[in-house]
Amino acid sequence: MNNEEFSYFFHGTTINDPTLVNEIFDNGLINYRGNDMLSTMWPIKIREGELGQKMKAYAGTKGNAIFVIKIPKYYLTPQTSKGQLQQIPLPIWKHISSFGERGDISQLSPELIYGVYLAKNDSFIQNPNYSPVHNPTGLQFDNQQIEFLLNNDAIGMYNFAVSRKGKTFEELTQADDIAHNWDNALTQYSEHFGIEQNKNHHSL
Repeated sequence: MNNEEFSYFFHGTTINDPTLVNEIFDNGLINYRGNDMLSTMWPIKIREGELGQKMKAYAGTKGNAIFVIKIPKYYLTPQTSKGQLQQIPLPIWKHISSFGERGDISQLSPELIYGVYLAKNDSFIQNPNYSPVHNPTGLQFDNQQIEFLLNNDAIGMYNFAVSRKGKTFEELTQADDIAHNWDNALTQYSEHFGIEQNKNHHSL
């Protein structure tokens, strides 16, 4: 897989309980500011061979653990031509609650978490659940994705993305299953990345 096909983000935190790493790998990264990746992750440009160096530098300022989020660019900023999408963007957030102290609480798909760098022992643990072909069933779009669709006149997909806001994970899962909303996209990306598509739902 070409490194240039992915967008990288770092989420720095402090972890004193090692079991939290596996919990995040299995369930995803919680954001207490809703579907806003830039409120909890920092975008990082990664060239071939630079990941280790960039993680160590970031760990010096943002805690003892750096989670690496690796998302295909097609999901976030698909190519467009006169408002027509050349790729299908995929939602990435599971809605958890609308009653957090700061509003919505969301959880990033665990399949998009590439791994974690632990500064204490200078080690990197890759997430066994990571897959660029994640299952978007029941998920909501990030605010940045919705803004991109609007700015690029992809009105049909923009309206679809906005319509998913305010609905529960269960409601979206049922609607996605009935309409087979993601079948074509998962087949397309599975073939592109040479990875079998994940047909398992996120936990209800």
